[in-house]
Amino acid sequence: MYCRQCGNEVEQHARFCSKCGCELASAQVQQKPQHDMNMHINILGWLFISAPSW
Repeated sequence: MYCRQCGNEVEQHARFCSKCGCELASAQVQQKPQHDMNMHINILGWLFISAPSW
């Protein structure tokens, strides 16, 4: 789970973020989408593959 305020990873049952102190309501704590990570990996892969052609 991640703090909506600062993006810090927080424990599932934490009431406050350990980094910014923001109160964590159930609506504020969200799972970080996996597809964002996959997109970044794909972009980096294409950059490394296409870099030698420059």
